[in-house]
Amino acid sequence: MARVGHLIRRKQREIERITRILRGLFDPTLSNGVQKGPPIGVEEGPPFRII
Repeated sequence: MARVGHLIRRKQREIERITRILRGLFDPTLSNGVQKGPPIGVEEGPPFRII
């Protein structure tokens, strides 16, 4: 089982390395999935009133 743990750690390090490389390819000024304004399907307007 110790050998399996070693292999898992190696694979995790490999995935982290690839992730760092891929992140470096993208311009950090581009959208990271966060949109400005209301979420899609939500109309702009006054906030909801809590009664």
